[in-house]
Amino acid sequence: MTTAPDAVVRRVQLLRTVGRLEEAESIARQAVAEHPQDAELLSVLASVLYEADRDAEALAAAEAAVSQEPSAEYAHRVRALSLAGLGRHSEALDAADAVIELCPHSSSSFVCRAAVLWKAGDYSGALIANREVISLAPDIVDGYLNLTQVYRRLGDASGANTAAQQALALEPDNSLALYMRAVLNVEAAEHDAALTGLADAGELEPRRGAQVLTGLAHVAWGTTISRWIVVVAAAVPTMITALIVRWGEWLTPSNAVRTVAIIMLLLGASLFSGLWRPLRGQTPLFEGLRSDRWLQISTGLLLIGIAIHIAVAVSGIGLLSFGIIPLVAVALGVAVAGYYALEPLTMGRPRRSQ
Repeated sequence: MTTAPDAVVRRVQLLRTVGRLEEAESIARQAVAEHPQDAELLSVLASVLYEADRDAEALAAAEAAVSQEPSAEYAHRVRALSLAGLGRHSEALDAADAVIELCPHSSSSFVCRAAVLWKAGDYSGALIANREVISLAPDIVDGYLNLTQVYRRLGDASGANTAAQQALALEPDNSLALYMRAVLNVEAAEHDAALTGLADAGELEPRRGAQVLTGLAHVAWGTTISRWIVVVAAAVPTMITALIVRWGEWLTPSNAVRTVAIIMLLLGASLFSGLWRPLRGQTPLFEGLRSDRWLQISTGLLLIGIAIHIAVAVSGIGLLSFGIIPLVAVALGVAVAGYYALEPLTMGRPRRSQ
């Protein structure tokens, strides 16, 4: 390789940014083999390894860079993050402090410290560090993204939403910011907004597919439960009407029962309509949802419940509406099983300003 080290650094950083980590690592290792004492090359190799979640290797490369150039702030930063990733939190905090000593007025120094505190479980400390990041660099979106995660972990939904909105104000098409806001919408049971945000995030960055599908599964379960509430609520007036009008004559058709069932069906249909409109054309997302076995079973039971309502509306036989009761009992068991099988919602590890 005859490419100058600084050109290699730029190329590796670009490849790392777009997620081509294997190619970035290969180029960086070739360059390090030719320039084994180049601290910048060692540092960029360490950053690629850290991005690939290979913290032990990243730490070795970062420490090699620091040994060649003790004032290499970038190498110290990756070293601190790698130590945190390995669970060596005390050493990681010392390393993060060293980064701040080297560059006390750099937002990246405090981004590093915030990430280390986050990994150590010190969310209040991470909050302070992230606020320092924003005070130093109010136009850098990463500070607001990290702040969103910290507020969410601290249980401050309002603060998390505000931080996510500030991130989107800076970068409206930032897929991570869209995804974070969608997660907050899911947790607030704002299903329409959540679906729109998840669909947009998945379209902008297909690599986020697994996270998006998990979010959609949470929305799907939330809407399934709400639909079950509608089905049960619609059955109650029909059952009451059947008890009043046809007491003891359960199999005798009744216009009153038929009328109430039709009204309940119309009301239920108005609540069901349009919920999945934000996912129109997003075939891969629907395919992912179809892979949830428990959701499939619950949806099937829900369709049976709707069919029972239709049968009551057509026949006027009130006894049929009582079939909802055992159906709900089965659906409750399915919902519990599906809930425990559901992957938790995550926002990913804190972003880093490199």
